[in-house]
Amino acid sequence: MKEKMRILVVEPVKRPYVKEIDHTLEEMQKVVGGSIQALYPFEDRVGLICNDEAKIAGGFTPNRALKDENGNVYDIIFGTFFIAGFGEEDFCSLDDDLIEKFHKYYEYPQLFGVCGSEEEKMWINETHPPIYTFHLWMLKDTEENKDYLFMSYRHLKKSGRKIKKADYEDVYDGICVGGENDHRIAENVYASLNTEKPADYHARTFSMGDILVLSDEDRNEKAYFCDTFGFVEVPEFLS
Repeated sequence: MKEKMRILVVEPVKRPYVKEIDHTLEEMQKVVGGSIQALYPFEDRVGLICNDEAKIAGGFTPNRALKDENGNVYDIIFGTFFIAGFGEEDFCSLDDDLIEKFHKYYEYPQLFGVCGSEEEKMWINETHPPIYTFHLWMLKDTEENKDYLFMSYRHLKKSGRKIKKADYEDVYDGICVGGENDHRIAENVYASLNTEKPADYHARTFSMGDILVLSDEDRNEKAYFCDTFGFVEVPEFLS
């Protein structure tokens, strides 16, 4: 009788789930859809097993981000992966505590802003572009702000109102992959939040007048005002 192994499977755009598989190379390959690669990004005695060729093969969806001890993203796992325990020489079943810990860690699917044309999705899969983080800011619900909600950039400037971070609140943050340019990235995030709303997104709909702040891998930030059509860069928001 083949030995069994209890693992935590993490699929793109889904919550993790526990699965019992045969403790064989073939079964592990079946879970990730190809040859396996083991990563060890955690202090716990666990391995993250993913598809070794998912980034370059194309056709695999961005799944979850890998972060360093400071919470900075340094890579993205593409395709399905799983978490398994790591014994003396080989992988082993996860105990209940580790299942609970990593189920909570990976509970919410992450947004990577890959909406767009099929050509753009293919470009993302083939080139593995830079990783961005984003923060979505919305006007605070105050008496002073109510007349400026959902106002276009032109009308806002005409009114003499200045765009100040102090008037806004950070309502959501996420991760996205780079596009052809910053405006395209912003449009992808807008489309993703409004059509594939993540389970942990509880703010109102991303709308005109909201501010999207993009930060690249070198932590360079740019702020964009969601306008009637597209986005307008607003560097004053960051000053």
